Amino acid sequence: MLWKRVASSTILIPFCLWVVWIGGWPYKAITITIVVLALIEFCQLTRTTGVSQVVISFFSLLFCSLAFENIVNQENIGLFLGFSITCVLFGSFLIQILKDEADSGFLSTAVLVIGAIYIGWAFGYHIIQLRDLRDGQSFTYFLLITIWACDSIAYFYGKHLGKNKIRPNISPGKTIEGTVVGLLFSVISGIVLWHFLLPNHISIKEAILAALIIGITSQISDFSESIIKRAANVKDSGTLIPGHGGTLDRIDSMIFATPALYYYLRLTLGLE
Repeated sequence: MLWKRVASSTILIPFCLWVVWIGGWPYKAITITIVVLALIEFCQLTRTTGVSQVVISFFSLLFCSLAFENIVNQENIGLFLGFSITCVLFGSFLIQILKDEADSGFLSTAVLVIGAIYIGWAFGYHIIQLRDLRDGQSFTYFLLITIWACDSIAYFYGKHLGKNKIRPNISPGKTIEGTVVGLLFSVISGIVLWHFLLPNHISIKEAILAALIIGITSQISDFSESIIKRAANVKDSGTLIPGHGGTLDRIDSMIFATPALYYYLRLTLGLE
């Protein structure tokens, strides 16, 4: 299992760094592809609710489209967001009404709305917006590498040296020791990355806080996907990536960490 994990990472990490470096439409196209793959897995995990892959993909891509400047005027983003949320809520209930399924109707509606927001909005929209910021390439590298450092160290340390389970009913493999060491390495990686990528953009204190925010929210993101997998009684969301599981398993740490970093940069530091 370990060699598969290392082999997959050897391919995926350079590819991800290359995609971020290119940016533009290739970056957005690959992001949309990742969103669709994650949604397929999400639908498989929640298949007992009868959620349609086509419908949830449409709603999720509706949220993603808000990040495209040639589609949505960014000055009116709040108006378009409100419109999108209304469409998703209305459409989700309308589908259940047309299907005339009272027993599972509410649960299907809830899963449909959560899935679209969870993957399409929290991840898809924000990872595109983060890259589109001024110096967004550097900040996206900062996000990815900090998450990778946190996840990797937390995984290996917790597996071999961790003793105290943090939430055994949700994620049996995660330990308090692994979580703490993961946060520590988030900060360390943030300091190193700041030195190479961001010395002219933010201060060292701001970089440390950003890394800490990423470390905390990425681990909460990981737990959020674990809740979905435990409900489906599966270990991984899929088998697409050898040694890692599915697409959703690979982006789970980014789902809340990405918007957390984005809003920290926009609202606290005033970056555009």
